[in-house]
Amino acid sequence: YTRSTNGGVSWSTPVQVHDHNLNGFAAGTASKPPVSDNRGIAPFGAIDVDNSGGACDGTLYATYGDFTSGGATETDIWVTRSTNGGTTWLTPVKVNDDGLAGRTQFHPFLQVDQSNGSVVVGWHDARNDSNNRKVDYYVARSTNCGVSFEANVKASANSTEFNNSGISYSDENTTDNPNRNPNQFGEYLGLDVKGGKAYMAWVDTRHFYPGSSTNAQKENLGFAVIDFGGTAGPVCGNNLRETPEVCDGSDLNGQTCTSQGFTGGTLSCNGTCSAFVTSSCTSSCTPPAAPTGLSATGGANQVSLSWSATSGATSYNILRGSTSGGPYTLVGTSATTSFTNTGLTCSTGYFYVVQASNGTCASGNSAQASATTNACAGCTTSTLYTNNFETGTGLSNWSKGTFLSGGSTTSWRGIQTCTAQGGTKVFRYGGTSCTANYASNNFTYAQPNGAGGIAVPAGSTTTRLSFGHRRRFESGFDGGTLAVSVDGANYTFVPAAAVLTNGYNGTISASCPPAGAAGASVWTGIATGFVTSTVDLDAACNAATGGTGGCAGQSVRIAFTSITDCSTVDDGWFLDNVTVQACTP
Repeated sequence: YTRSTNGGVSWSTPVQVHDHNLNGFAAGTASKPPVSDNRGIAPFGAIDVDNSGGACDGTLYATYGDFTSGGATETDIWVTRSTNGGTTWLTPVKVNDDGLAGRTQFHPFLQVDQSNGSVVVGWHDARNDSNNRKVDYYVARSTNCGVSFEANVKASANSTEFNNSGISYSDENTTDNPNRNPNQFGEYLGLDVKGGKAYMAWVDTRHFYPGSSTNAQKENLGFAVIDFGGTAGPVCGNNLRETPEVCDGSDLNGQTCTSQGFTGGTLSCNGTCSAFVTSSCTSSCTPPAAPTGLSATGGANQVSLSWSATSGATSYNILRGSTSGGPYTLVGTSATTSFTNTGLTCSTGYFYVVQASNGTCASGNSAQASATTNACAGCTTSTLYTNNFETGTGLSNWSKGTFLSGGSTTSWRGIQTCTAQGGTKVFRYGGTSCTANYASNNFTYAQPNGAGGIAVPAGSTTTRLSFGHRRRFESGFDGGTLAVSVDGANYTFVPAAAVLTNGYNGTISASCPPAGAAGASVWTGIATGFVTSTVDLDAACNAATGGTGGCAGQSVRIAFTSITDCSTVDDGWFLDNVTVQACTP
């Protein structure tokens, strides 16, 4: 980094911002991941400065692509910042949040929104293709001076303005696309930001790839406007914001800003006292780390929480939501690492996060934990079905079928000895061994207790399915989902709102899926560790019947459903500890 303060007549002594592992245009394959296997990729830096007059005014930001290990296929997007005019640069922050191995994120661009000081980065991203060839385009924003970035937003989307309207990605790989531009993606991405919106343009191949009978051009332009939801005001309290910032002396959490780690005493107002003067809202507090190890246990009209202690924390904020992922509301504070939330509704699921506070400012949210309160009085929780797959062979007491006429169900293998949630066995969708791949063009299912389903006694309430699972699917194109039937013939997808814990994380792409599967909510991508998902079967039965009586008095067929498209395959879906319970009279 170097700068001139006299119109370019002279320049400061250069300062090294980062020493790259990625070596653009290197000999061999050191810079040539599958996404750009002919031309290769480079670090491709970009820089901007905050001139917004806000809390981060004067901060310099630089972005680049680089890998810490694994070579060019493991390249991520990074942002570093300087708060002293570029003399020194702080520890880089990773921007992409996919957490996947063998994916390339590359050629970023960065801009500061001078209306509010937010930092926005856009880049090329192959996270949705396990072969690391197909590229979508992503953006992310930081509203806390580059300390961290919000959840990544996919800018590219299916569009009828392209000949190949059913896909969102571009592909310049030499094997996939023999008509590619030999320069492949280059560094061709543009970004501008203003007023809480990002405007991004990129090289796009969809007009001719995978095929076109009307246009022979090699590339076109893709363009998107990403609305981050308005102009964020100055940070107050535990990183919450008011939009617009109201001069009421409090932040969204009901605590005065002057007690939340800001210098300058009481925040001043502008002439109309309708907004804080941002230059007076300067953070003087470093928050502690977010708590870890949060667990929740349901009881009689209450949920008990515990978590690990956080260094530097003097108290903890407990926040609760009624749906997974929030929004959350503050329900209490604790000076210890436990809290009991009382006065809750019976037979109801609740979702919690915890923040650590040092008395002047608070951390971000912990990972979410959830629990369901005890069943309402007047019924008994009964187990209607359970299977941990430690005994039996093959399909055991399950049956399988297909939603495609003539479709193959072979990839539903049944019980296999593979890494399990408990014990040594799982119920498997995949190949003949634990690491063998499933087949393409599947829209098949396996259901517990066979074609007869699981009988739910009349008068039952709170019918719940729980199961452990891990997976390896082509992200965004293959996945596992659930469907239910109460007549054994007509099946309905279980809606996302009915999955109470560890819900769906994606949808099936419209690019060559089985008929009727495009847009289905699924568990997709790779999750190597087991998680337990809990499903409100009453809500699923209501979706299937259009009624309000849940599953009571019906035989419910639960279809664990696999959806795979026409190409890439992987290891599949590993199920364990499948249980159905209900509160029976």
